[in-house]
Amino acid sequence: MVMNRYALFTPLINTLRGVWRGGRDLETDTYIAIATLREIVALAATSHDIAEQLTRTVTELQQLPPGERERRILVERIVSRVKSIQGRLGVGDERGEIGKLNSALGERRAG
Repeated sequence: MVMNRYALFTPLINTLRGVWRGGRDLETDTYIAIATLREIVALAATSHDIAEQLTRTVTELQQLPPGERERRILVERIVSRVKSIQGRLGVGDERGEIGKLNSALGERRAG
């Protein structure tokens, strides 16, 4: 199933939270994050810079440091980069978009 780039960023960030936490699902979460990033590259790499950043992110996830502290620092940088790319592509956070819509329609909905 191919998703559009709008539907990929929120699950990616949630999966990266699992990578940050570690534990028994670390390997699975890392695999899912890499697969999602590759899908975003195919759908959203509108510039060489964005494609390069996404590819670098995949490489970093493939070579996660073994220590928890180092892994968490790296994942925090990755999440910041992903959020920056998300903003540059004009892809909003689904929750934020819903809130904006409700705010805009609030007076009309109230009657």
